[in-house]
Amino acid sequence: MQFLRHPAERNFSGLPDFFVVGPPRTGTTWLYDVMQGHANLPRVIKETNFFDRRYAHGLGWYRRQFTPLVVNLPIGEIDPTYFYSAEARRRISSVIPYAKIICTLRDPVERLYSLYKLRRASGSICYSFEEAVRRDFEMRESSRYGFHLTAWFEAFGRDRVLVLLYDQLREDPQGYIAEICRFIGIPPFEPDDALYLAKSGVHTLRSATMGRLSSLAVHLADTLNANEYKRTMWLIRKLHLRRWFLADATFMLPSISPRIGAELRVQMRPEVEALEELLRRDLSGWKAEALIDAGPPQ
Repeated sequence: MQFLRHPAERNFSGLPDFFVVGPPRTGTTWLYDVMQGHANLPRVIKETNFFDRRYAHGLGWYRRQFTPLVVNLPIGEIDPTYFYSAEARRRISSVIPYAKIICTLRDPVERLYSLYKLRRASGSICYSFEEAVRRDFEMRESSRYGFHLTAWFEAFGRDRVLVLLYDQLREDPQGYIAEICRFIGIPPFEPDDALYLAKSGVHTLRSATMGRLSSLAVHLADTLNANEYKRTMWLIRKLHLRRWFLADATFMLPSISPRIGAELRVQMRPEVEALEELLRRDLSGWKAEALIDAGPPQ
């Protein structure tokens, strides 16, 4: 199978043919790793954030993120913040109207808590999960599955938007990749088992070896006010000590309380039901009160 652009795309040479738009914590980092050599992805950074945060840099800057290009491979970007950005969606549809869009949706409560742990580990938020859900824009907006997916369908058409579920990636990575390959028009390939297992085990290993330091970091963070916390996190990152104080996505935090989990299920039920209608599939597991303990990849 040879990759071919749509005839009308000839004026967009050097720009992506497809986008994986997220949302965050749905396996985008793993996908970026396994797609290396099968698509032209940004060379230096996984997420350029061009269409939502760096659009002023210009298309010339954006094209340079993908060079040099491998002939006959599609160009693509994997950027999870695009999913909930109306501005990114509008700009992509204006500049590259024939682009193909891929998004992977995950149990919303499970995904939110994974995102929360990542945000705590990075130092970008310093409050409780319950407060983060209420106050943090990204956590709230990226959870509006039905709303944003409808907007992607309207901007590109259903035939140009592939929607996958995170469970597919977790249970059958080969089948998950095969669907993406068919959609973007490249030969199917088998993900490297070693890479998959490494991605699955790295956080567990790091959590085990860094648990005490992580617990200390959490305790320290919880005793500081917001300004002191931000200064402390800035210093930790500046001194390249983040890996010693933080356990990345498996930050040593307690599980979601049953009360908060149940409240979130109720709050997110309308979005899940809208998604069921859009996809014509049963997502009743996402409306259950019990929170499934998800494993990587993230």
